Amino acid sequence: MIILFLGFMSGWYVKGRFTHYTCKSSPLRVANFKFVKPLLVCDTNPNKPDPGLQSLRTKLNNLIEEEKKANKLSAVSVYLQDFKTDSRIDINSDEKFDSASMGKVSIMIAFYRLAESNYSILSQPIKYSSGRDENSGQEIKPNDYAKIGETYTVEQLIEKMIKYSDNNSMYILLSITDPSKLQELYQDLQVPAQVNLQKPEGLDFITTKDISYFFRVLYNSTYLTNDLSEKALEILTETDYKNGLVAGVPEGTTVAHKFGLTSLSYSGNIVERGLHDCGIIYHPNNPYLLCIMTKSSSSISDIESAIKDISTLVYQYQNSK
Repeated sequence: MIILFLGFMSGWYVKGRFTHYTCKSSPLRVANFKFVKPLLVCDTNPNKPDPGLQSLRTKLNNLIEEEKKANKLSAVSVYLQDFKTDSRIDINSDEKFDSASMGKVSIMIAFYRLAESNYSILSQPIKYSSGRDENSGQEIKPNDYAKIGETYTVEQLIEKMIKYSDNNSMYILLSITDPSKLQELYQDLQVPAQVNLQKPEGLDFITTKDISYFFRVLYNSTYLTNDLSEKALEILTETDYKNGLVAGVPEGTTVAHKFGLTSLSYSGNIVERGLHDCGIIYHPNNPYLLCIMTKSSSSISDIESAIKDISTLVYQYQNSK
């Protein structure tokens, strides 16, 4: 079911409504205008030397090797960006993954973008008339979900899709979405979208840095209005999955995040899982973005433990600054 979803993922039309910034290097701009080039993301000092960060990189690499030796992980990528200093770490940056449910964030952004010109769409009622439960094959079941025969507003579906990772809500929203609008979002952020659904080797197509752009444009409020960016991040803070990033930070820490889980089966047996957790950790003094994407033949609990350990190490570093 997630594979089908990936075929629809892409972007939203961007108007010339952006604050002017200056950027020393690596600006990400919208390219589909004749005269203006709106700025979405500004990577001011991506290679700025930071002795403390280099020490953290070494510790993260050592931890990842330990997790691999313990057979908790077979592949992992970590993207960290400190919002206060713009320092960052990108470990195994070329590793690509099946995005799984991480792409649900893009659907939320697309609908909120539409709501900027037609806010009433969020209160539009839609009946779930499908006879199929799209959550039936999921290993981590949603605690709340759209039920067959019931009617929900678009806003309610967005909340269920994000907070509980409900696939039913996702498919209802996709059914009323123009695929070309989603495609524009991915094009604007220069994030790849899977195009070949028939080849298993084509499933792994996205990196942790790619996923980071969805969270960064929300945090910077450069793609949606301030109010809608705030709304999107508030919903992400209410995600009920707590076994990854959240488990690695002190209780009560606000985390705006989304997890995703996918699996590869052979003869009915799961031979590999991909468990990801990406989001913004609102450390009281040093807020940061952390994205962890994994592949493993181990159990879900083992992978969760590894993600938690990485999250803990990063928080401890941010807390020591």
